[in-house]
Amino acid sequence: MARNVRGASGEIDIIARKTDLLVFAEVKSRPRRDDALLALHDDKARRLKAAAQSYLARHPELAALQCRFDLIILTPGRWFAHIEHMKDVLRYE
Repeated sequence: MARNVRGASGEIDIIARKTDLLVFAEVKSRPRRDDALLALHDDKARRLKAAAQSYLARHPELAALQCRFDLIILTPGRWFAHIEHMKDVLRYE
């Protein structure tokens, strides 16, 4: 639905919808997988949730959808980047 959505509290890299599910995805590109996992710290999680709430406030027609936060990790490989999609990494409250 959207990419690089900026709000007062931060940016959401990807917003996607599949039927009644709205996914807010954070993309991290790091040399090592563990570095990407550490980059999703508590402060970043709070900003992502606030940005999602702001987005939903601007799009009330989406407010009834189930929401999920995913993490997409890009790490370098020998020829191509390795892509890992981790679903439901944060709880939306």
